[in-house]
Amino acid sequence: FHWESPGSKEEFKRIVEEHVDASCYIDRITGKWEIKPIRDDYDVNDLETFGVGGIPVVSWGEVSSPDPRELPNQVTVTYTKRSDGSDGAVTVANVAALQQVGRIKTEAVTYEGVTRRGLASRLCMRDLKALTTPMLSGSFTAAYVPVDINLGSPIIINEPRLGIDNVVV
Repeated sequence: FHWESPGSKEEFKRIVEEHVDASCYIDRITGKWEIKPIRDDYDVNDLETFGVGGIPVVSWGEVSSPDPRELPNQVTVTYTKRSDGSDGAVTVANVAALQQVGRIKTEAVTYEGVTRRGLASRLCMRDLKALTTPMLSGSFTAAYVPVDINLGSPIIINEPRLGIDNVVV
């Protein structure tokens, strides 16, 4: 797929980031555009800590975690078949989560840049894992941010009084 006017460049950037599970940003040191895949490719001992025992946190926004029963337990990915341009779909479910809730809660995702069923299946599994994991969410304001930390950089947050005990984000 390609970007066409009059669509916004920001919307196209968001679509690309969703396809490849990455963050695109301007590096704070080089000033160049970078793309950072969101991967488990870091050494936890090298990460900066924010909060207790690390860079001071000035204030915390609301911190919450979803009720696991409210999360989707089935994901359907729609893609474009290379052979004829029609829509194809792949559906996967988290059987344990489905049994726990007792009903199907579906999330639909479209990847217009995907043209092969095998890739759609891998993306569906990736999204199922991400969407069925109860993620902690919230915000904080730090006293400062080291210059080598960019959008998508993994960090550690430590604030035991909020139930956040050295969590990598």
